[in-house]
Amino acid sequence: MENYIYGKNVVKIALDSKKVNIKEIYLSENVSNDFDSKLNVKYVKKSFLDDLTHKANHQGIVAKIEGYNYLGFSDFESKYKDKDQINVAILDQITDAGNFGAIIRSAYSFGVDAIFILDKRQSLVTPVTHKTSAGASLLIDIVKVKNLNNLTSKLKDLGFWIYATDLKTNDYLSDVDFDKKSCVVIGSEGKGVSPLLLKNSDFIFKIKMKNNFDSLNASVAASIIFHHLSK
Repeated sequence: MENYIYGKNVVKIALDSKKVNIKEIYLSENVSNDFDSKLNVKYVKKSFLDDLTHKANHQGIVAKIEGYNYLGFSDFESKYKDKDQINVAILDQITDAGNFGAIIRSAYSFGVDAIFILDKRQSLVTPVTHKTSAGASLLIDIVKVKNLNNLTSKLKDLGFWIYATDLKTNDYLSDVDFDKKSCVVIGSEGKGVSPLLLKNSDFIFKIKMKNNFDSLNASVAASIIFHHLSK
């Protein structure tokens, strides 16, 4: 399943994206072929698509893809070196593919330019990620690095300010004034932002909530933060 994407919108975006290379497209028998004649399109039974996607909501279309083009830090630096205003996010070991996809979707929707992730101990881009991100994973830049603490130092050298979340702080998101070059750190589902990353951050805040309830899903928290960042 790792080499397949599915859903009409996701496949359509993939065709215009340079993030993946589409090898074949499989259509259910009741779906019309509106694709370029140069593409290898095959009609198959719905049961075949159900098996490929583990019975996910594929909408009658599945594409076989080759790879995913992550950026390295040097690629990111070259691409954005002349940009004065830029927002990025660091994901600190987000391991759930669905959460990862939802965070990507919110990030792209609110104008985040790039997302940094670890090359291990982190959910990578999968068919689930493509689907839950509604194809945003094929539009936003995702940068893989080996060490997040070294990354914060490199970003600071480029003029970024680092903002992280922590429930123990007394400062709130509503009071944060984000800089033109801002990097937001989103912590993992269970542990939050790691202590060393918090130490390396310039500003630490939490989302103000009522009813003494202090637990938000990582993707929901990220969406709230990205919306505030976009303003």
